[in-house]
Amino acid sequence: LSATYVSAEDERFGLSAGATRFLPKPVEVDDLVAAVADAVTGQSIRPVLSDNDFYMGYRERLETKLQHKGHQLTRGRQQLAGLPEHERGTYSRLLEETQEEYDEIQRELAALVKVMRAL
Repeated sequence: LSATYVSAEDERFGLSAGATRFLPKPVEVDDLVAAVADAVTGQSIRPVLSDNDFYMGYRERLETKLQHKGHQLTRGRQQLAGLPEHERGTYSRLLEETQEEYDEIQRELAALVKVMRAL
């Protein structure tokens, strides 16, 4: 299940990494039950990526997400500058949340790079 990784590229990567199904949130209960049943019965078993291929694919996904968040921040800062003062508070908080998400992706990416260097 993913609410963060929802693009077609994310789905392809998840499936190539060994997922039996890719379910972006929100998910229908019937789809979830079917996915769990498939996983339990061993249906739809796929070959798993090598560690190197997995890490490279995950790194690409994180870099894409980081780039997207960076664009969101740039646009958000530009929009904030043009807002009347009374509208800036709420928008500033949303921008702060986006910055926190950007920072978290950066931390994940840095940790992943350390793991990859250790291989």
